[in-house]
Amino acid sequence: MRPKIFFLLVLCCVLSSCIRDTDFEQADQITLSPEYELDLVYFTVDTSMFEAAGELGDSFKVTDTTNIRFLDDSFIRESLVRAEVFFRLTNSIPRDFELEVEFMTLANEVQYQFGIPIAAGSVGAPVITEHIEIFETTEELQALTNSSRVVISVSSPESVEALEGTLNLQSKSAYFLEY
Repeated sequence: MRPKIFFLLVLCCVLSSCIRDTDFEQADQITLSPEYELDLVYFTVDTSMFEAAGELGDSFKVTDTTNIRFLDDSFIRESLVRAEVFFRLTNSIPRDFELEVEFMTLANEVQYQFGIPIAAGSVGAPVITEHIEIFETTEELQALTNSSRVVISVSSPESVEALEGTLNLQSKSAYFLEY
């Protein structure tokens, strides 16, 4: 007898519950907007590295290259609506530097570039420089997705001979998609 009562009770609940019409056409209006953050480049340059490499002199330059081939994917090209690249530099070397960032193709054609001046610091009072580069226009996003690598160069026209300190670079990129 119990199973019959249970079945009857469930049947009453199902038949008496409210069901609203479902409009499956609304599924086309749903837009997903995920955001992805990735580490880009990290490095620390110590003045002793220049002495060990024999790069002392009137000027010097340090370069790092990172592949970003995932940006040439057709899904990314169609869905990317905005991108940001964030740089944080901590300079405890008493010299000014210039950070140059170039987004390039595999054939070394520059698609997009910008520079960031880095003020001199000291071991006791390092200077922190932050910069955000935003890609929003169609041209900027196309230049970014046409790029296969990012080349980051730090240079100073002055000698680092007999100096102490470090230059620390941390960078991150954020990609905003819509599909």
